[in-house]
Amino acid sequence: MTMNPQSGALKSTCLVSPVADFLLVGGLSFLFITPFIFFNIPSYSAVMLSLALAYIINDPHFIHSYQLMYGGFFQKLKAQKQNPNIYARYIFAGIVVPIIFVAWFLFCIVTKNIHALALSGNIMVLSVGWHYAKQGYGMLIVLSALKKIFYSSFEKNILLLNAYMVWLSTWALFNIRIGQIEIGDIPVPSIFIAPPLLHLLLSLLVLTTCLSILALGLHAIKTKKISINGIVGYFSAYIWLFLRSHNIALNALIPVFHSLQYLPFVWKYKMNESMDKTNSPEQVFSLRGLAFAPAFKPFRRFVVTGLFIGLCAFHIAPFVLDKIVPYNHAVFGSSLFFFMIIIFINVHHYFIDNVIWRKENKDVGLYLFEGFKTPRA
Repeated sequence: MTMNPQSGALKSTCLVSPVADFLLVGGLSFLFITPFIFFNIPSYSAVMLSLALAYIINDPHFIHSYQLMYGGFFQKLKAQKQNPNIYARYIFAGIVVPIIFVAWFLFCIVTKNIHALALSGNIMVLSVGWHYAKQGYGMLIVLSALKKIFYSSFEKNILLLNAYMVWLSTWALFNIRIGQIEIGDIPVPSIFIAPPLLHLLLSLLVLTTCLSILALGLHAIKTKKISINGIVGYFSAYIWLFLRSHNIALNALIPVFHSLQYLPFVWKYKMNESMDKTNSPEQVFSLRGLAFAPAFKPFRRFVVTGLFIGLCAFHIAPFVLDKIVPYNHAVFGSSLFFFMIIIFINVHHYFIDNVIWRKENKDVGLYLFEGFKTPRA
């Protein structure tokens, strides 16, 4: 990705490169998951692979959203006072949601209500499914925009409605097929889904999928432009969510691919921001001399901090808290804090992303599309 030295505007039609974008936004999902389906690779292998990848890919993807949200949080609030919608979202996601979670967890612990606490796990599945589907929609819109491909409001509504149907129908299938899962050693109960409701959701899914394919095809014919990588990103939600519904082993790998789809956007955003603030003209994804570029130092700090906090939040903190904090193990088992931290971060991540990646948030457009505040000489 390069800069126009006259205008300071970004001149890029991709995040990294066309091939890298394809692999990151969804292509790797198909390449990795297909062998598990057709060659009957043992579930143990999928779980071990996901654990190995989680620390370097999945955990930082969560923590990076916190870094983007809470880095200079009160300055962001002050800057967004003229934008009531984003200002309110920052307040709700950054302050109100954590308070609600803490209050809910305390209520469940004090009242020894393990069933209510366990239902939080199903709420997590619901929010994560919507996050996957909506992120796939975002991949299509953003990667298309980088190639100067823009969809009409009608086309976007069809695509968004289909994302809703993918989300709701796969969540319904999850509850019907899975029955009960465990997070730590706390069983998460399924929610009853009436068969007529499931049939309605699946029918709407088929209809909206066909309409989405038709809309994308007609748009490509009309404009003679197409974003293959955007389409791959959009339909990756299908393989992630439908496989989650009936294959627990593959479910262990899916969050890794979701995180891979997310990370290039965060890293591009942060590198461009670093380039702007350090007045550095180096190319974002050029390896040559990058380690010595002024913009790379804050970016490197950002990445290393995400890795370290991820290790603490997902591994060290739950283990230590479950060992040293007294609670009723007869009711809640031996991994209460692991359960609560996993639920909190997964659901809170959805609310955070619903703030920082909105088009009304000026920083997103500034560092992903429009260029930098300061022109380069």
